Order: sequence, then structure tokens, then C-alpha cells
Amino acid sequence: MNTSRILVPAAVLAATVAFAAEPINIRPGHWSVTSTMVLGGAPLYVEGMPEAGRAEYAKSWAKQVGKPTTDTDDDECITAKEIREMDFFKDMKEGRGQSCKQTITKQSATAMAGTLECKDAKTTTRTELDYVASSPTSFRGGFKSTMTSPNGTTTMSITMTGKWIAASCPAEDDEDDAEE
Repeated sequence: MNTSRILVPAAVLAATVAFAAEPINIRPGHWSVTSTMVLGGAPLYVEGMPEAGRAEYAKSWAKQVGKPTTDTDDDECITAKEIREMDFFKDMKEGRGQSCKQTITKQSATAMAGTLECKDAKTTTRTELDYVASSPTSFRGGFKSTMTSPNGTTTMSITMTGKWIAASCPAEDDEDDAEE
């Protein structure tokens, strides 16, 4: 199981989604987003995973701990609506059956920062986000997450940079044709 392939897309989606206050000043369109993830501590807790699966997952996790994994996605499409309605924490708090408290500590046209604390019967997660748009065509930022679960304490840190490529996004049909 390649954990980075599961977690990095979630982080990229989190970076493309804001709050009811002033939206961050970035251009809508086609973006190249590079993210680097570093995992630490205990393996992520996966409810209901069979014991054999847990052992295999723990081995895979151990190989990744402390080793930065970088991924570049040149096909991120960020719409004007997503910028206006941005909620960095949306994907992290929806549909998980957890009680979450969101605190926005900074939000302006050039910066966003905040925390999200979520709890359920077995886990507590604290995620800190900090993003800066130095211009309408670039951003940098990331998040740090600490989860305490029956497995112990898990940490994840992701740093991201985004560079605007064009006003229009590649057509999905073109991407599908390129894959075939």
C-alpha cells in the first residue's frame, strides 16, 4: 500500500478548497502543485483492518517514516468558485463521524492559517494549516497533523508550492485520451 498516493491527493484537494471571509488572491485556472510529505510515528489507525493487514501495513509504513516523498501534479484545476468558497478543512472534517472544532487564525487576500481539532471514540487529530499567496500566480504552505489513536501517535507534514500555468484547464477528454 502506497500511503503517499492516498494522502497527497487529499492534501492537494484541501489546498484548493476557503472560508466565508476574504478569499485568497490566486488566479483560477490550471496550476502545477508540488507537495512534499514526511510521515512519522505510529502507522495510521485503520478501523476494521484485519491483523495480517495491520502487520503488512506497519512494515510498509516503517519504510516510509522520515523519508520525504515529493509529488508534482501539473493538472490541478482551481475554479473561481472554489477560490470564493475555499474551506481548507472541508475534506478533513466531512463524513468521518467525528466532532470537529475549526479555528481560523488568519485570513486575508495573501494568507490563511488555522487549526482543526477532531475527536471520535478512538482518535484525536490536530491539524495546523498555513498558506501564503505571494502573488496571484503562486502560493506556498502546508499542514502539520498529529493523530493520537490506539496505534500511538502519528505525524504527517506536507509542504506545498503552487504555480499558475494558464487561465484554462486541460479538458478532461484530452487527459483521458492521453492515458489510453
